[in-house]
Amino acid sequence: MSKIFDDLYLNKLNRENKRLFKNISSKEEIEIVKKKLEENIEYTDLELALLLKKARENPSIAFTKQEVIAVKKKLESLKKEAVNLINQLAAKKQEINDLATKSPHKYNHDISKNSSLKRSANAVFGGNKTTITYEDYIMLLEMRKEIQYSEANDLISELYK
Repeated sequence: MSKIFDDLYLNKLNRENKRLFKNISSKEEIEIVKKKLEENIEYTDLELALLLKKARENPSIAFTKQEVIAVKKKLESLKKEAVNLINQLAAKKQEINDLATKSPHKYNHDISKNSSLKRSANAVFGGNKTTITYEDYIMLLEMRKEIQYSEANDLISELYK
């Protein structure tokens, strides 16, 4: 076995040695194998981060085909992970909501003695509210989230006009 390595090092091998080249049958097969290898190259998170940093620093340099494939694979895996996480959060949120609404010890906050809270609750919910229930509280949190989201969108749209 060491004779082969010695011959390789000393460049003594030639095409006459059929044993070395008997597994290679055609150039098309070699190209197919190369293509499969290029598509299956896995980049680590650090390598992808460095690749994206390099692209940000010098945007005129284009990605290679392998780099594009690696970035697309990573993007798809991150999208799947995000969808999975969102679904888990929604399930947990629904579970907590079900527990809170079906509980015999529901939370009710008495606002009958606070005129400013009563006035605000009447403006938001309509009618004459004297207590805020858990469902009302959840609705208020959702409304606050929507307001914050729309304000953030307004700020971003003003920056990029």
